[in-house]
Amino acid sequence: MTAQGELVIVVCVQVLAFVQNSLGEVASTAERAKNVLNFSEPFMSWIAVLVLLFATAVLYFVPVRALLMIWGVHKFSKKILRSELV
Repeated sequence: MTAQGELVIVVCVQVLAFVQNSLGEVASTAERAKNVLNFSEPFMSWIAVLVLLFATAVLYFVPVRALLMIWGVHKFSKKILRSELV
């Protein structure tokens, strides 16, 4: 077999390994979400419910535009005020 043919095989193996690992991560994330949503793990499910309730309350009382402005001011003022953190 030529060197170019071996290179093609190596590249294909690398791509297939990457695809397999990526699909494994997606399946793992989907399984975790399923377990949280059907209360297979009650403690984590209640934490998720409380976080969603808190986020809902914050978004109900504070406009998204204000949250984005606060985030932007914090992000850019951090670089100006404390440049050693960047």
